[in-house]
Amino acid sequence: MDLSQRRILSVVLVLIVGAAFLEPVHGDAASRSNRESGITGTWRVHMTPKNCQTGAPMPPFDFLVSFARGGTLTEVINAPAFSPGQRTTGLGVWSL
Repeated sequence: MDLSQRRILSVVLVLIVGAAFLEPVHGDAASRSNRESGITGTWRVHMTPKNCQTGAPMPPFDFLVSFARGGTLTEVINAPAFSPGQRTTGLGVWSL
């Protein structure tokens, strides 16, 4: 993987994480009605990325992000925009 591919992948990953935190704020009425659990649960995130260098749009895709009580996070991306080696499950932690 050359430098430009790594840079694009890094930008996409930053956008994915940013979108994961925006979706609960702008979610549907059912998600807003459960304020006591915060962002705990599984969220469908729709991403419409663009190439930061050229401004050209890239194919949009959906992914799931699960925020568990205790601070664990799991994301599943199954988008044809990524090569097979780039579509692995993401694991992490979160806090408010």
